Amino acid sequence: MKHVLGVINLHSSIDLGPLTKRRSIASTSFLSRYAFIDFQLSNFANSGISQIGILIREKPRSLFKHLGLGKEWSMNTKKGGITFMYNEQFANQPAYNHDINNLFENEFFFSGEKVTEIVFAPAHILASIDYRPIIDEHRARKAKITMVTTEVPNANETFIGSDFVEIDIDHVITHMGVNLGDRARRYMSLGVYIIDRDTLYDLMVKARHTSAFFSLRDIITHLIPEHTVHNHPFTGYVRCVDSLAHYQQYSLELLNPVNAEQFLKPSWPIYTRTFDTPPTYYGPTAKVSQSFIANGAQIHGTIINSVIGRDVFVAEGAIIENCVLMSRAHVTNKANLKNVILDKESIVENILHIEGQLNQPVVVNQGEKV
Repeated sequence: MKHVLGVINLHSSIDLGPLTKRRSIASTSFLSRYAFIDFQLSNFANSGISQIGILIREKPRSLFKHLGLGKEWSMNTKKGGITFMYNEQFANQPAYNHDINNLFENEFFFSGEKVTEIVFAPAHILASIDYRPIIDEHRARKAKITMVTTEVPNANETFIGSDFVEIDIDHVITHMGVNLGDRARRYMSLGVYIIDRDTLYDLMVKARHTSAFFSLRDIITHLIPEHTVHNHPFTGYVRCVDSLAHYQQYSLELLNPVNAEQFLKPSWPIYTRTFDTPPTYYGPTAKVSQSFIANGAQIHGTIINSVIGRDVFVAEGAIIENCVLMSRAHVTNKANLKNVILDKESIVENILHIEGQLNQPVVVNQGEKV
């Protein structure tokens, strides 16, 4: 869309324990071949938003490696591209390392005269969102700020720590607070904001004058009583990956074709970085049911309800059930894994039985041998 910028805000990223020890959630593997950031980048690309900024809080190395030049998301054109925004001044000061200071440091990104709106989105929300009708609605209302929300029937179990909102009959947000899990049905913010450029400048200045520690979310919450923040309800498939348990749950949930069809739609492609890897090899003893298997994997054992990444090796006699095996993981023969996450390049060789719980998977760290 003309005059619209997209910003993926990694200052609102979630900690997934050992999986995000050396990387942000944005570059964490999901569904065997994607990284989480691919879903938001694809939302922007499919919506015709080609100028993308990424607000980076920490751990940029793996993100740079994954994104490269951005050509897979159709961003390496004369009219578009990906801009990495990192605030070196406050990178090692957590209280000051927030999105407002990052925006001030990289003000050049949205200072062009033709820029009219900026769409902010996080990386840890799984949803296929077409921003075109939302922006059209924002403009028709002559709104300054529009927030995208969804009604959640189990907010006592999901979206814990995220923002809930209260909405009046005119679709205006009257209150925003942190979901503590004390109520089942709530309207939850998806962390998606459409903000006019001039309004964004005002918010940045007011945030800095109000508190040096205020983030974009903080200043919007603070100003809701005096600012009109419009609501746009989203009714499609939405998941908030806010814990290791949910990472496991939503990975396996999408193995169900009914769930997958709601999220992974042929009309809304998910772009990612591609690799020249051979097709998956299934040996004569391989048995696979209801699983995602990426290219380059060699399967000789039994795979049940699991996600298998690129170049994974599963030996004859091994049984993998309800597991996530990231790229280049290696499982020896006769190993029995259930509810386990193997990070990249990890090896199961000496401990042949590893079992976790669906809500508490066992994680083998990147590059480790067990």
